Amino acid sequence: MVTFCMEHNWLLGLYNEAAQEDIFGKQPYIVAPGALAPRGKAVPVEGGYRVTGRWEWGTGVMHADWVMVGALTPSAAGDAQELCMFIIPIAQAQVIDTWQTAGMVGTGSNDIAVENVFVPSHRRQNIMAMRAGDSPGAKLHGTATYAMPMLPVLGLTAAAPAVGGARRAVALFQERLSQRAVYGTTTKLAEKPTSHVRLGLLRGRADALAAKLKQVARDVMAWGESGQVCPELERAALRVQIGAIVRESRDIVRDAMEASGAHAHFLDNPLQRIHRDVHTLSCHTVFDLDLACEQYGRLLLDLPANAPV
Repeated sequence: MVTFCMEHNWLLGLYNEAAQEDIFGKQPYIVAPGALAPRGKAVPVEGGYRVTGRWEWGTGVMHADWVMVGALTPSAAGDAQELCMFIIPIAQAQVIDTWQTAGMVGTGSNDIAVENVFVPSHRRQNIMAMRAGDSPGAKLHGTATYAMPMLPVLGLTAAAPAVGGARRAVALFQERLSQRAVYGTTTKLAEKPTSHVRLGLLRGRADALAAKLKQVARDVMAWGESGQVCPELERAALRVQIGAIVRESRDIVRDAMEASGAHAHFLDNPLQRIHRDVHTLSCHTVFDLDLACEQYGRLLLDLPANAPV
């Protein structure tokens, strides 16, 4: 949950100066879920918008002071709908208890609902303007941190716990080897060649995964430092790599769990919690590898993307 809250502060840093002064001028950081799917409707009124909607996946909402939600609103030309993010005080939102899940239980990612809430214009931001790294906040701050492409940053920060979970799962498997004996004998599993192979492979995969995550982080930061807008093709490539990292994290945890015996499934065993959490995290829409690969393939063939990158 901490990584999600961190990246949502970063999202606010992509906003215009008035919004940042309005919020960061009163508190050094916020706890705010970012439910950016277009599940809401924003009607323009004098001085701002009237927002109504209900959103799932409100990670951190049980501790929140603000909420960030996505809503469709007419474009300036009035001929299309724009997906925008609106920041609303938690006191003006309703939290609906829906978070009954197998994994990531502690995030409390309940639903959020608002009904005809007034949001001043400066607390609205077009999401398209945030995706490529050329947001109002990027121009305001003039630093690489806020010039990085949005979706790769969100995916990268959320992927880090999955990699950490995979590495911890391997460490727990290693500890377990010295404690377990081959059934019906006094031979420790740590003495078996098959255990050596499994441990060596799992550890090698986890180490490679951590190295890949660091490389993707460097690549994302390099676009922020370049002073250039990150093109769609590069953003799509980064999303494929991040999705692959999370899928491999999930598979490492699964393999470590499978090799750890029936005791790993007891609820007081940390390995089963890692298994549930990483499998749940891997289903996050930002890690949809099929969708990411489709967009990357289309762009490689000079076809337009048909989903956000």
